[in-house]
Amino acid sequence: MDVPHVKREDYQLTDISDDGYLTLLRENGDLREDLKLPDSELGAQLRSEFESGKELLCTVLHSCGEECVIAIKTNTALEK
Repeated sequence: MDVPHVKREDYQLTDISDDGYLTLLRENGDLREDLKLPDSELGAQLRSEFESGKELLCTVLHSCGEECVIAIKTNTALEK
């Protein structure tokens, strides 16, 4: 039986482009710009909270060759 390898990683959200792609910052300083804003209530919440000025962390799940944002949380350490 094959068991999928699942990886979970948090990224700081730095921007949302006009075409719906997220700009995410890794802990080591690398940027990712290849994940789209989720087409769900989570995506709407993410955009709303980002536009209101909150510093957000996005939890990305990697499994079976797919990646997606599954959760967000406020990064209280970076709040202004």
